[in-house]
Amino acid sequence: MSRFKKKQIEIEIEAVKVTKAIIECISTERIAMIPKLIIRNESKIMSMWTTDPHLIIATSEGNMRASIGDYIIEEVFDTVRGVYPCKPDIFHKTYDVVL
Repeated sequence: MSRFKKKQIEIEIEAVKVTKAIIECISTERIAMIPKLIIRNESKIMSMWTTDPHLIIATSEGNMRASIGDYIIEEVFDTVRGVYPCKPDIFHKTYDVVL
C-alpha cells in the first residue's frame, strides 16, 4: 500500500461557533443578534429548542446536526456556497488562520 500526503491549500471560510444564545436568538427570531453567516443561509439552518438545543443544517449530503460548541462553516465549492457543521477538535486540526 502506498502512502499519500494531502496537498495544502488556502481557502476562504467563515466560521461561527454555535452557542446556546445563538440557538435561542434563531428560535425567537431576534435577527440583530444572529451572525450574518446564519442569516445568509437561513433557508438551510433550523434551530431545535429542546432539552438538548441544537441546529439542523441542510447540506448536499443531507441534514446534519450542529451542537453547542460546534462550528458552522461556510466555504465556496466552485461557485456554490457550502454550509456544514464541524466538531471543534476537527476544526482546530484542519484549519489555521493565514495572516
